[in-house]
Amino acid sequence: MENFDFEIEWQFAEPYRRVDLPDLPDTHPVRVFADYWMTRSEEDSPMPRSEFSPADLPQVIPWLMILERFGDSDYGYRLCGTGCVDLFGIDYTNCELGDHLPEESAETRRREFEEVWREAKPVYSHTRVPIPGREFLRIFRGVFPVSTREDQLDQVFVVIASAEPLGGQRDDIEPA
Repeated sequence: MENFDFEIEWQFAEPYRRVDLPDLPDTHPVRVFADYWMTRSEEDSPMPRSEFSPADLPQVIPWLMILERFGDSDYGYRLCGTGCVDLFGIDYTNCELGDHLPEESAETRRREFEEVWREAKPVYSHTRVPIPGREFLRIFRGVFPVSTREDQLDQVFVVIASAEPLGGQRDDIEPA
């Protein structure tokens, strides 16, 4: 795994900006997961982890990252899907939030995760990959609250994929 020197100016990085769910293409992995998440969660509540089956979303799994919270505002990556590894050039599995990211990008992610933690609602965004040599890649991100224990948010699922068309067909998602 490479070590990066982030003492550079991010002149090519596009600012992080929020987007609304209807702005995402129907077949984009973030949109597909959002529709799935909404059928399995109550309003203002995280999706119970027991409601999630990877077999339901094989087209999304490569773009999924699962983070767990430890401490007041620290997060660790439990899983980094293969599509994310290819996109970033880094496998974040077992890393902490901030590893291999410029501090500004890590802080943006922390603020975003804290909002999801507080509000128990997903957040959608568009940005460029903040990694040297990958900043030309534009991505959509969705951050989703998940609970492994009844009514207690303890995981964040993040779906990240290229903002460029990925192709493929979308199957209808049946309510749980």
